[in-house]
Amino acid sequence: MSSNLRSSVALACCLALALCAPAPAAGARGSREGSREEAERLWELAVAAKGGRERLHSVNSLLLTTGSRKYPLVDLYAFPGKLWRWSRLPAPFDLSVNMLNAERRAAYATSGNSPASPRRLGDDAVRGFQSFVDEAQLYFLLETRWQRPVPVAASEGEAGGRRADVVRVAVGDKQADYFLDRKTHLPLKIVFPARDNARRYFAAKDYADVGGVMLPLKVSYGGGFSPYAYVLNPDYDPNIFERPPTIDAGIEAWRRGAAR
Repeated sequence: MSSNLRSSVALACCLALALCAPAPAAGARGSREGSREEAERLWELAVAAKGGRERLHSVNSLLLTTGSRKYPLVDLYAFPGKLWRWSRLPAPFDLSVNMLNAERRAAYATSGNSPASPRRLGDDAVRGFQSFVDEAQLYFLLETRWQRPVPVAASEGEAGGRRADVVRVAVGDKQADYFLDRKTHLPLKIVFPARDNARRYFAAKDYADVGGVMLPLKVSYGGGFSPYAYVLNPDYDPNIFERPPTIDAGIEAWRRGAAR
């Protein structure tokens, strides 16, 4: 199985369970003197490296694509609480379309091999889907108007065999560790929530400028790296968050004016 397919399967499994919180990786060691002040300084360097706070906070939605032509994964995040996902995977997963609208506390799942589709999901699924929307902001954008991590401590660590500055941040009642490249100040790895002995984490490399924001072209959730592509603030159809998702609408259903 290719690394792209393995990553897509892992993502789909996590979304289906809606309970798989990403765990952090160990590696931070040695608190620095003046740790909080150093953490704040390093965080500001990372924000600037990503494109600057003004640009990051101007992102209201994010379209993310990965996988392959045969097994694509498309995520549309409309912050702070909406998600539309199209995913095709090998059996037994098949083709699925999911939707979250947290404002209406509605989440749906549609599957090509389920006669009960589309199926409205319960509150646990709503919370699970919402966690993916929250994490997308932390992983891909660092911070947004809705997610503002607070730096609390700095240390040193390692990510991908490279020395890194580690900034621990508070995110609500949880904490996360950002492993920052010492030269570019861009995240090499993000561990959320912060705890020891991580097996699942977000790793990133091969950054490129996408609409003024530095985004990783290769992403891993603890396994092999897969290619990712992005559109910031895409011109999407807001009605996809007002109706149950259907497979017949197709993979382009998110586009404004797409044929129904």
